[in-house]
Amino acid sequence: MIRIFFQLRGWLWAGALAIPATSVVAQSETDLVSLRFYQTYCLKCHGGGDNGKDEIKGEFDLQSKLAADPFTRETLEKLIEQIDSEEMPTKRPEPTRAERDDVLKSLRTQLAALPPEPEVTVRRLTKREYRHTMRDLLGVDLRAGEFLPPDGQGESGFSNDREALAITPDQMERYFESAARALDGAFAIAKADPVLIQLEGEKMERSVPGVRPHRDGVMVNQPSHAISAELDFPVDGHYEFSIDAAVFGEPCIAQVQVSGETVAEVTIQSHDLAESPTRSAIGFVKRGRHPVKLISRNLVPHVVEPPDIVRLADENGKKNAPKLAPLPNETEESKKSREALNYKSYGLQESLEFLRFFGPEGDPRKIDQRRKYYHERHVDFLRIRKELAAKSGLPEAEIIRLWTEQNRERLADNAKLLAAVEHVKFEDWLKHQGKLYVDSIVVSGPVAPSLAHDLNWSLLESLRTEIDPVTLVREFAHEAFRRPVSDKELAPHLEAIRSAQARDEEREDAVKLALAAILISPDFLFRGREPDQFARQSALSYFLWESRPDIETADIETMIADSRADPFFETFADEWLEIGELGTGIAPDRLKFPDFTPEIAAAMREETHLFIAHLFRENRPVSDLLTSSKDFAPPALREFYSEGATTDQPNRQGLLGQGAVLVSTSSPARTNPVRRGKWVWENLLGQSVGEPLPDAGELPGDAGEARGKTLREELAEHRSREECARCHDKIDPIGFGLENFDATGRWRTTEAGKPVDASGELFGSGAEFSGPVELRNLLLEKHGQDLTENVVRRLQALFTGQKQIGEFDPISPEIGMRDLLERVIEEAEFE
Repeated sequence: MIRIFFQLRGWLWAGALAIPATSVVAQSETDLVSLRFYQTYCLKCHGGGDNGKDEIKGEFDLQSKLAADPFTRETLEKLIEQIDSEEMPTKRPEPTRAERDDVLKSLRTQLAALPPEPEVTVRRLTKREYRHTMRDLLGVDLRAGEFLPPDGQGESGFSNDREALAITPDQMERYFESAARALDGAFAIAKADPVLIQLEGEKMERSVPGVRPHRDGVMVNQPSHAISAELDFPVDGHYEFSIDAAVFGEPCIAQVQVSGETVAEVTIQSHDLAESPTRSAIGFVKRGRHPVKLISRNLVPHVVEPPDIVRLADENGKKNAPKLAPLPNETEESKKSREALNYKSYGLQESLEFLRFFGPEGDPRKIDQRRKYYHERHVDFLRIRKELAAKSGLPEAEIIRLWTEQNRERLADNAKLLAAVEHVKFEDWLKHQGKLYVDSIVVSGPVAPSLAHDLNWSLLESLRTEIDPVTLVREFAHEAFRRPVSDKELAPHLEAIRSAQARDEEREDAVKLALAAILISPDFLFRGREPDQFARQSALSYFLWESRPDIETADIETMIADSRADPFFETFADEWLEIGELGTGIAPDRLKFPDFTPEIAAAMREETHLFIAHLFRENRPVSDLLTSSKDFAPPALREFYSEGATTDQPNRQGLLGQGAVLVSTSSPARTNPVRRGKWVWENLLGQSVGEPLPDAGELPGDAGEARGKTLREELAEHRSREECARCHDKIDPIGFGLENFDATGRWRTTEAGKPVDASGELFGSGAEFSGPVELRNLLLEKHGQDLTENVVRRLQALFTGQKQIGEFDPISPEIGMRDLLERVIEEAEFE
């Protein structure tokens, strides 16, 4: 197998995978009108003004591009975009529309004269496409390619951008390993001779001596209790964990962890082992030797805590701790005593910040511990306060009065926090909570969980029929290459079988060798380029399913109704709307918003995914992106939204009311009107707002409420510079229109103690609005066609893997999303 791997690797790298250089056009034909335009309006900021000093703004050196003579396609497209949209020039006097049109005519003529852009020779499967293709080819999801590097986004804005789908020697090595592991897993399932291991509870390793035998098993009745064993898993695959157990008290969830990762959970409810049915769950495990541990997940209540809770509690404690200001006629001795009081206050506050993270639903052991620390430290606090009274000469009652007046809001909040957890007692909770009795655990597998969709052909089903090796390899190559395979193409793969058989190798090893060679072939890893029916079918399938075609013909409505279209909706939403990193790379500050959890972030993305899928599947109009009142918020997210002052449905309509968009366009500690406004213009409407000046600066992270100002007030100072105002006058009003939504997407009516001002004027229209409802309606009225055109461009970019530049005939925003999708597919070239 290794020999063939390296032969095929050499074959692959011998291919012409390089991308040809960018096309250029001779600039010698540039007319004098255009040159005068550049001299008058452009070169002052982009390469040599009247003052003789070179000035390069936006990193666009037009002077050098003119001197170099040829204009590249990229330069022409940049100039056309900036001049036509009137984004540039920005300094007065500005050119008239007629002057712009004269230059645009010349630039477009030059662009049209360019030879067609050379196509990329090959188009590799993305990481997601590879996993889905292997799933549908094998007939089981073995998470193939999980360890492949992530795909970067190219100019198209999507991770299937052909310019970004390079392939490296390291990546090829990973393809080699992935093919071998996946085939091992599929063949192991087909054997129908699973590994079967029975673990007796009383013989398993115990985490602490307190895990005591009970009858023929063990009792897992404390949070620190666990039983475990080291097991060998022969292949990557899904394994079934069957637990024979009972519970005393409330129901328990028995959780199976493999190498620290939870892979399966079962709920145990019966109090009688004889009557308790064996509970089973299936989990995915990578091949190798792993520790397998069983715990009772809900022996104690649990809330998700931030991994850096100690640091956060410390920082919050320092920031939120009540403090006593210097006293009248303060001596050095009384000053030291006052500072000691403030330091002890920080210790008290730190304990309270832990309690804030836990909440009344948290782990009662931890609540007991931190509450105990608080009361112990409070005794010292009272002692230091008495000493301060003595050293300052003030009555203790006066110290208390000053302390209360200076920290009234914080003290009230702390009292409320303490009262919320006062009733939580671990010893009381243990009296009724369930205790898990485990008799045995049986591990079997690998098994093949049913897929959510049917397949016309799969390796797994073929292996189960004991098909002859030559026919199997022929069918596999046809399915893997997504087209018919000639005898000449098939010959090297069949030779692998004959060579292995000649060496008296096992039949299974010979077949694996041939199939592995197919899985590392360029015909599998790269999409076909011949514009035949198979390439068209493959292009459509990878667009809508991110996987290989499984049916000869299918209409688009049927394909997007299939569960295999779910990844298309997720990719389109995540990468177009830039919400894919929500909860990982993007999240509100946990110090300021401790109740924004990873679960809430996941629910926000789910809301938007379901919304986008609904628009396509139900053929809703493009305008619904802004105006739909359909609610897809999961229950936990709906509850999170309701924490705000209002959840009026009109404010939540469309994308501009969804948490995924609102949080992804905010800063960690505050809203970001500039980012939100820029997102609406560029991501939603497809209108470039240009790049900020290099020295423009930005608002500090604590701008706004932390400094006692609204962000509108902060930005008013920022855009006092004329060169900044042009862009900000376009961007900021839209962001202000969404200011009722805070950095977590919740509704609010005040900011920095003042009523939220969500009013503004839509740039270029003179029309005014107030709040998200009027803003949304105005955007649709004035820019509905821009919205539709942008959706077209984004769909084309995702379909072709290339950024789309060109003119479009106006399309009404009332066109259905599925109709628009069908038009894009019909008009695009299949590659």
